[in-house]
Formats: sequence, C-alpha cells, structure tokens
Amino acid sequence: MAWLPKCEELEIAVGGRNWLDTVIVYFDEYAYEQREFTHRLNGLIGEMNEACVDRTAFVQELRSVVGEYVPAKTAVFLEQMINKEGSREYQLADLVNEGREMLGQIEFFVGKLMHDARKLEVLSYKFVQGKMVEFMKEIQDEDVTNLMKLQILGREFELRAREKDLFIQKLKGNMDY
Repeated sequence: MAWLPKCEELEIAVGGRNWLDTVIVYFDEYAYEQREFTHRLNGLIGEMNEACVDRTAFVQELRSVVGEYVPAKTAVFLEQMINKEGSREYQLADLVNEGREMLGQIEFFVGKLMHDARKLEVLSYKFVQGKMVEFMKEIQDEDVTNLMKLQILGREFELRAREKDLFIQKLKGNMDY
C-alpha cells in the first residue's frame, strides 16, 4: 500500500502501526497544556485587577491631598494610564476567551482523529486498500489545513503572551514605560 509522505513519517517516527493513536495522545497532551495556559492567564488577569485597583487608589490619593500642589497633567496622565490598563484587562479577558475557543477546536480535532482511527480499523478488516488510501488522503488534506490554522493560532498566542508579560513587568516596575 502506498503511504502518504506525512503518514509514512509518522509511522517511522512512532515505530509502529499505531501511529494514529500516538498522534491522538499528543493532541490530548497539547489540549492539556492549553488548559494550563488558560489557568495561568486567569491568574495574570487577577494580578492585573489588583494593580489597577492600586493605581486607582493612588490617583484618588493624589486628588485628596490638601495643601499639596499636584500638577493637573500628572493626574490626567495617571487617569489615562488607568483607562489603558482597563482596556488591556478587557484584552486579557478576550485572550482567555480565544484560548478557550482554541482549546475547544483542539478537543474537536482530537475527537475527529479518534473517529477517523475507528473508521480506519473498520476499513482494515475489510481489506479495501483503495478506499483506505483515498480516505487517508482526505484525512491528511483536512489535517494539514487544521494544523496550519493551529500553528497560526499558536504563534498569535505566543506573541500575545510576550506582550502581556512585558506589560506586567512594566506594571511591577521592572521595566520603564
């Protein structure tokens, strides 16, 4: 039977005929990593909320100081920073939602792979090699497009995570604005 190049690579890498099961396990682990990432992101949102409350209290304290001269521009600047942080908080919440959507897509993909594996088992017992090759080509075409989408989403998540990390470092005072 003529294997597709990607399937052949997977079979060689895994070292057996159960390569599809290994791919399913890999995607299960990847889905778990995405859940962990979402939990960490929720923790960062909590830290952002605390930092925002601290900044708001600081601005209110500046306004309430009697007898002290506080330039109006400083108070306006700090208010603008609070508004920016609030919008970033919403951006983080959107990022969490996107992470959950991506996790759903990954879980759907893993379920589809499991379904396809069951179909392959049925086909292998019937000795219908032509249909199996055609079926594998269809699966590989679908998987390649799904993989490309997941890689793009993964890069976007990495970029956003780095941006959020820089922002948190700035909030903690470890970096200059």
